[in-house]
Amino acid sequence: MSRKITTSAFCIFAAMLAVSSPARADTLYLTCGNGGTFTVDLTNNTVNNIRANINGTSIDWDTNVGSNTPGLTAVVHHHIDRAAGTASFTATYNNNGQISTGYSGPDACTAGAAPATKF
Repeated sequence: MSRKITTSAFCIFAAMLAVSSPARADTLYLTCGNGGTFTVDLTNNTVNNIRANINGTSIDWDTNVGSNTPGLTAVVHHHIDRAAGTASFTATYNNNGQISTGYSGPDACTAGAAPATKF
């Protein structure tokens, strides 16, 4: 009887420990071009905590950029080509209804280790 209780207690403790431990995300730390850094969470499909479309060949996400200039906004579409190891982006600017675009890249990317934490 004692052995059954010990085994049951161990199983309950192990289950509690597994449930209480945080899930570890599969994460990439990329540096692209002249210092652009991106944290890609493959489990949650985010880049720098922004929702992204991630598949085996590419990583794509959009950011909205505000401005101190009234009426000027931009949407930046980021694209990482996973096969080529490059990043590029296309920005679409809206200046009081006048639309223009800009493009940058492709810039080489390198994968690195998680940045050091101070806490």
